Amino acid sequence: MKSSNPREIPFTGVRLRFESNKSFQDVLSALLADVGDKPLLLNEVTANSESWDSFSKEIESRVGPSDFVLFATIDHGAWIKKVGIRRKVVRLIIGNPTIAITMLRHD
Repeated sequence: MKSSNPREIPFTGVRLRFESNKSFQDVLSALLADVGDKPLLLNEVTANSESWDSFSKEIESRVGPSDFVLFATIDHGAWIKKVGIRRKVVRLIIGNPTIAITMLRHD
């Protein structure tokens, strides 16, 4: 945005990496079993909810055993093949808006 001045807000983060003897597909399948394999259309749920209570109930009815839900899947492995990198890479965006609201209110 040309008219706004960005602010730097430092944060500390940690990347966790877990090694596994399981196949890529087995790990992905297990994760999707915990969060669902169809992305939640958050805009749709929001539009169809009249209140926080109805929104919250709809979200909670869709979370998996992990209490998280899948928002999006990005298959980076599909596009990096174009530059000769042959690797299975999938980014899953998962979360739970009813948990996130606690953090958003705090921040």
